[in-house]
Amino acid sequence: MITSPLPDVHADAVALTVFRALPDGETGRQYTIAEADSGRDAIVRSIRSAAAVGFIAAAGTTGAYAVLDVLNHDEDIVQDFAIPTRAAFEWWARKLHLSVEPPAPWFGRMLMWRRAQPSGWAVEVDGRVHRLVRVHGSNSMDAFQVSHPGWYFMDHPDKPEPHPADPIGPFVAEVLSEAKERAEAWLLVGEADRRLAEDSPDFLWVFEGNGAVIGDAFNASPNPDQGRVDVHKVDVQRGSRGVLVGSITPRFEAVTGMVLTWTPHRFGRPVMEPCTSWHAAVRALVRELDDRAPHTNLGAMDDEEWP
Repeated sequence: MITSPLPDVHADAVALTVFRALPDGETGRQYTIAEADSGRDAIVRSIRSAAAVGFIAAAGTTGAYAVLDVLNHDEDIVQDFAIPTRAAFEWWARKLHLSVEPPAPWFGRMLMWRRAQPSGWAVEVDGRVHRLVRVHGSNSMDAFQVSHPGWYFMDHPDKPEPHPADPIGPFVAEVLSEAKERAEAWLLVGEADRRLAEDSPDFLWVFEGNGAVIGDAFNASPNPDQGRVDVHKVDVQRGSRGVLVGSITPRFEAVTGMVLTWTPHRFGRPVMEPCTSWHAAVRALVRELDDRAPHTNLGAMDDEEWP
């Protein structure tokens, strides 16, 4: 078998991690990050050792078992290699002491849902039980006076004291997994952040992936795998969302799951101070990006070069 020569290890390499696609072709497993004590030199030695026994290959190798990602100080992916076989993966797993990386905290992963009879799910937040009910079929839709099948809040989550005679609450989603995610975004984010502000989109609009525009030239979209909202600089000429330039990450309270702070981050710079609201984080990040835009070249990085 002819193999492509390996490129030199990226100059900014300081750590390694592994990603493996699962057999369903749609999901994958992210492993923990292993930081090299002596930085790039240690990574170069490990890759040379692996190459000597056929345990690493060039990126894009057909049929590779996993991917070895090279990270910089900001834990951004700057390079990758192929791990060709299961035996090679096991060698890297031992060398890097890999374990499965738990998913980043994000909506849909924070609350303990339980089944609620006759057909639904319930969760308790701040002493109140909220229920999701599935409405489907003409009889059920007529009974609840709704025109769209799917999952609904049984009661409006923002109403302090719902009454049994009240109409059914707002529509959430057609699929249960999405309904739990959107319900948690509704329940764990402050009401003010779920409303449109003069210079900031409401969080639910962003969360649902509606391509929200922030500032004059930026687009915000959810990134559940990384547990954050990604911010791109809009490419007006191409009509695309363009370069990934920053993010906003929520911090959840450990017991209740409520969002405590939102941390903006302009990539390539230290993480900024946490903000107490989504809108404040949006304003802070847009100010930082706008101040930088006239005199700094953001480079030609596309989305594939970022995590």
